Amino acid sequence: MFSQLIYGARVSLLVGFTASFVSMFIGTTVGLISGFYGGKVDNFLMRIVDFLLVIPDLPLALVIIAVWGRGLWKIIFVISILGWTYTARLVRSQTLSIKERQFVLRARAIGASNLRIIVRHVLPQVIPLIIAQAVLDISASILAESSLSFLGLGDPTLVTWGNMLNFAFERAISRQAWWFLLPPGFAILWVSMALILMGSTLEEIVNPRIKSHHLFDPRRMVSLVLPLPPEPLAPAKATPTTQEDS
Repeated sequence: MFSQLIYGARVSLLVGFTASFVSMFIGTTVGLISGFYGGKVDNFLMRIVDFLLVIPDLPLALVIIAVWGRGLWKIIFVISILGWTYTARLVRSQTLSIKERQFVLRARAIGASNLRIIVRHVLPQVIPLIIAQAVLDISASILAESSLSFLGLGDPTLVTWGNMLNFAFERAISRQAWWFLLPPGFAILWVSMALILMGSTLEEIVNPRIKSHHLFDPRRMVSLVLPLPPEPLAPAKATPTTQEDS
């Protein structure tokens, strides 16, 4: 069990990091082009993004894998193709704001090409947000691979956390070995939760405006459920008496 858990971690993390890197590259490219050029290019690319956002990812991935066939790299490709839309919208929104700043207008005024402005001036400004989003995409990719493998559409020749769950659900439970579900389930839970917390922390660091949101203030979060007690008043300081007053 322990050896399978360690070996399955390599495959699951490989899928997570590779699919996240590919989706980050596609989403960053689409977002930069859409936000910088605008107009018809922006409308065309955003309609593609809206179309992919409307369709649920898991059912579409199930259909593609069932038609195309099972395989590790096929799963990575499908997860990458379906997971770049959120990165594209994030990068586009930041690019729309950055391209109107003074240093971009000055670079355009001295004759810099659009490619140079995007690579040298716009891209460095959005890289911190891209990294934070990529960490969140890793957890989503691991969950997607585990879901496909659990449903029997993973690579049967490899040991992954999803295949371990599939084996436990089909065979181990029938033999009253319910505890076989716990190690891969907790591994997926802990890794996904750790990556989500890391991504949220990085996003809060690179975007300080998030701290002003009510969800990041514990007192405001509690006040949504329970009324907060009034803050105690500071004790009044006694004024010293002088000889004239006495």
